[in-house]
Formats: sequence, structure tokens, C-alpha cells
Amino acid sequence: MDTPGEEWISVPALIDSEILRVSADLGASPAFQVLEVWAAPAQSLAPARDGTWILYAVPAAFLLGALAAIMIYARLQQRRKRGSKTVKQTAANPLHAYLVQQGDEIVRYVVQNTPCRMGRSERNDLTFKHPSISRQHAQIDRRRDGVFEISDLDSLNGVFVNDKKVKTSGLAEGDIIDIGDLTFKFTSFDSD
Repeated sequence: MDTPGEEWISVPALIDSEILRVSADLGASPAFQVLEVWAAPAQSLAPARDGTWILYAVPAAFLLGALAAIMIYARLQQRRKRGSKTVKQTAANPLHAYLVQQGDEIVRYVVQNTPCRMGRSERNDLTFKHPSISRQHAQIDRRRDGVFEISDLDSLNGVFVNDKKVKTSGLAEGDIIDIGDLTFKFTSFDSD
């Protein structure tokens, strides 16, 4: 029995699950009049099945997928940066190499971690206190295929491999490296 001016108000389950039908008295008083009171079945708290959940699920799934892609990309970048350190040791690819200083006194320097910086500064991995060597003179790296290579770090006197001035050069067993006035033999053998 709907008449103009009537409203339905749902009363929560705390008040005996009843629904009150009231209408506003538009005439003399602003008070509500209770027209009918009856017991109604308890309303289910299940989510609505009208499809509005998809409005929240699709963006959430997209954000989770994007977050997973970013994490995978970051992990791959870390592996790419560490790629030279994951080289397996074989006869052709030893885990470390040596620089054997030639001259009056023979000194062996271990190149174990790459990049290995060489120069006059104490911050380098290999420090040579010689005036012909720049503070940061050269660097030995290991490529992904396991081959060691030397790079000139814009030094004043340059880097020479087998009497050829190089900017970057792969190193093979027995190569002679000149850094400033110092001469080294590159080797992967533990002893001469």
C-alpha cells in the first residue's frame, strides 16, 4: 500500500530484524508516523552478485601483475650485473688469474675479484707506488664467457698488451702487460 510521501526504512538486525514502514507527515508535524511493523527475514551479508566486484578485481590484478613484472625485471638486472661472477671454473676459464711483475724482483699479484682496479691510489685493488702509474690506471674485468680483459682508465701513460697500446683488450695466457714503467705477465697458472 504505497501512497505518496511514504518511505521504507530498514532497521538493522540488532532491532529484532524488523522493517518499519513510516511516512512523513507533510501537513501539520514533521514527525514520522509508524504505519506498519512486521517481522522480516534476516538479510544475508553475502556480496552483491551484480558484477561490481569486477570493478575492483581487474585493477587489483593488474597492479599485482605489474608489481611481479617489476620484481622479475629487477632480479634479471642484478643477475646481469653479477654475470661475470657466475662463470664456472674450467681449464680454459680459471676462477682467478695472476699478474707476475717482471724485473729484478718477481712478485705475483692475484686477480681474484673482478673488476680489479690497478693504480697508485690506496683505493685500488692492486696498488703500485710508482710515479709512472696514474691514480686509477687500469682495470681487469671478466667477461661472461670467462675471458679476462684489461681496460685503460684514461691513464697518462696508457696500457700496452704485447707492445700494442690498447683501450680494451682480451688477455690470453702469457700476455705481457705494460702499465706505466712496470711490466707484468698475465697467467692463470698457480706457479711458473
